[in-house]
Amino acid sequence: MHSSMSRLGYVEGAAATIAAALYEVIVRNRNSTLAVPTFTMIGGMADTLRAGGVFDLRATPSGTGRITETIRQYPGAVRSLHPTHSVAALGPRAEWLTEAHHRDVHSFGAISPFGRLIEADGFVLGLGIDLGPVTFVHTVEDLSDFPIPVYTADSPISAVCRDGHGRAVEVKVMAHDPAASGTRIDRPNGAAIRSYMTAVFENFGDLRWYKIGDSRMWLISARRYYNCLEQLKERGITIYATADEVASFPPPTSVLDRPQENFGA
Repeated sequence: MHSSMSRLGYVEGAAATIAAALYEVIVRNRNSTLAVPTFTMIGGMADTLRAGGVFDLRATPSGTGRITETIRQYPGAVRSLHPTHSVAALGPRAEWLTEAHHRDVHSFGAISPFGRLIEADGFVLGLGIDLGPVTFVHTVEDLSDFPIPVYTADSPISAVCRDGHGRAVEVKVMAHDPAASGTRIDRPNGAAIRSYMTAVFENFGDLRWYKIGDSRMWLISARRYYNCLEQLKERGITIYATADEVASFPPPTSVLDRPQENFGA
């Protein structure tokens, strides 16, 4: 789940109320697992790793908002060991989702929480945000042959983390190159590809929107999300496309020629 507390409008009890509702609905009532990004970056990914700071799984706060920090501190929450893109989770598969993140040199690879979300047939949920700042999009870079060099020349970069017992653990990470991300979907000038891909997900990924507070929320199957990204990549369409490139793409209602029910398992 990705979220923006400020865009939801007034909520009595603020982040604690949202976190409690998510826990009640997802974990307690459905016996399912809730996971949130608890990323810890100062500037970009490469700059954070090169700075040499030490990520402490137990103490380093989430940098992705009040809701995620509240969930990180919940009793029973577990967190992946990662210097920039840690994930906190609650529920029956929380340990499995997070346990191997530090062993995957690719932050969004097969044994990362993002790769395992696909394996588990999970969902990606957005509260008060659009589909720009959703880190799940990077899975297609780490789980397939990606046509754009998105990592720095000195990757993987080593960083020191402290695990749940306070032990120092060296973690090696492929770091995104800021030179490759100027027009990326989450950037201010990424509006064209953001709008285009959102329409693709709506038409072929069963992306659904709902009203929440003063904003909206959306939900999409992680597997369908990934399959759309992979098929778009095969057609030369990625989250790094410029506005001029987007203008030359086929309409988002017809760019994928396979119906969603036939998407790969």
